[in-house]
Amino acid sequence: KRFYSVVYLSCWIMKKRRIPLFLVKLLNYEYWPFWLFFLPLVPYWVYLSIKARSFTYFTAANPGIEHSGVFGESKIDILRKIDRDFIPKTFFAQSDTSAHQVLQQLALENFDFPIVIKPNVGERGNEVAKIDNPNQLTSYLDSNTADFIVQEFVDFEHELGVLYYRFPDGSGSGITS
Repeated sequence: KRFYSVVYLSCWIMKKRRIPLFLVKLLNYEYWPFWLFFLPLVPYWVYLSIKARSFTYFTAANPGIEHSGVFGESKIDILRKIDRDFIPKTFFAQSDTSAHQVLQQLALENFDFPIVIKPNVGERGNEVAKIDNPNQLTSYLDSNTADFIVQEFVDFEHELGVLYYRFPDGSGSGITS
């Protein structure tokens, strides 16, 4: 509780006063490097690995997704498991797809700008871009080296994520956030 109070207080202070950017990044864990955020969990992971006799014990948590979605999973493979009524218009493209080919596919599937492009394999929002026009699309694709997903841009007033859990034995489930 104390940690969350400190974070809440630091966010409130930052909104009320102008604070240097380096302090904002230092006080908000969302800006911390991936390795720093999870470093304190390493001893516990080693303990659980020894107990389970497997360093990859956690990958059994979600067998429907490669590596349980911990790393290296294909976003398009996950999206293909979801009914199309519940996801934005989406298509997959190989890394060597040209801007012209993407524009043709956009027209074929009735997409309008803006769109969102993201690498098929990646995490923490790395290389995700909102593209507003064909010039930005060309620029993005010129620097792109990986397969990618193109999605319609969904502009809702509120965005949220729901974290649902269920125990394997069916004894309980719930929403944690």
